Amino acid sequence: MVALKRVFRYLNGTKDWRLRFGGALGVALGGALGESTLRGEGEGEGALRCYVDSDYAGCLDDSKSTSGLVITFGGAVDWRSRKQKSTAQSTTDAEYYAFGVGCMRLTQISHLLNELGIQTIPHVFSDSQSLIASIKNTIYRGTAVAHIATMYYLAADMARDGEIDLSYVPTAEMLADCFTKPLPKTAFLKQCAAMGMIGIGLGNGLGNGLGTLGNGRGNGTGIGNGNGIGNAIGKQID
Repeated sequence: MVALKRVFRYLNGTKDWRLRFGGALGVALGGALGESTLRGEGEGEGALRCYVDSDYAGCLDDSKSTSGLVITFGGAVDWRSRKQKSTAQSTTDAEYYAFGVGCMRLTQISHLLNELGIQTIPHVFSDSQSLIASIKNTIYRGTAVAHIATMYYLAADMARDGEIDLSYVPTAEMLADCFTKPLPKTAFLKQCAAMGMIGIGLGNGLGNGLGTLGNGRGNGTGIGNGNGIGNAIGKQID
């Protein structure tokens, strides 16, 4: 009953939330996620970005991991959270699987954009330094599980052939984090805003608050105070 009440409280507190593309979203992505996130991938809302993440053995029934991904193109255009089919033997194995799934989906969207005359190099972000190092150095030390191994080699080929641009992003700036595990409310709201969500609890639009999200500049003192993300933050969710 307690869990059901929390679900309905969340639905009631977010019933006016909606996705908005463009506008101040580029500022929100730059301000909230840091300049390093935008470096090397073009400016504005036209950059195609994919954030991939995974937990490790999070399922209590079969110890399988959960993959999460968010693809943004001026706002979130694709997202998913799914339990992995194979049982990962390490955190890096789980990240390999999630990364491979994200690369396949990102490539599909990139090809569609290219057919529409929009040329872009997909940018993939992971918070696993071991995954990035092994792919860039073409060194695989994972398990022999077929699904995970093929995901790794697919991603490595794409990175080597220049089909994707692979970069590291800190866990605090990983948008897909909320699709793999429960997050504190402050972090959850920050990620929702960075994906393009607007509504009560996220401020009155993106223009006034999200340019300073996460660094405390401006009229407020960061998330939850003043205009860092809006005066109403938390009132509709608590």
